[in-house]
Amino acid sequence: MYNDVTETIPGSLGQHYALERNTIIATYQEFMETGSINDKLRSGRPRSGRSEENVESVREAFVQGKSILQAAVELNISVTSIQLILQRDLKLYPYKIQVVQKLEPQDYDCREEMCETLLHHYE
Repeated sequence: MYNDVTETIPGSLGQHYALERNTIIATYQEFMETGSINDKLRSGRPRSGRSEENVESVREAFVQGKSILQAAVELNISVTSIQLILQRDLKLYPYKIQVVQKLEPQDYDCREEMCETLLHHYE
């Protein structure tokens, strides 16, 4: 089994990719026992800040137009947890509007002239 796998991997993953023998054997045994190589569920501290209830509360707060600080105080959730909920659960990211100048029709001629001047300068 190990030799079969190590012969096919360099062709598919590249010459410098090395798998340890123990990794291949452990993965194979895991697959044979469970029918999958997905990670097992782990015990541990449950998520409290990003619970489904908090995600819904934060969603409602932002639909109403509240800021992160306002939502944190009102919902009694930390600012960090609200930021994580917005980014990881609701897929919302900070956005800062940038004010730029509007180009007028006469600006195009000036820009073209400046580009030509710079081109001649650096030739």
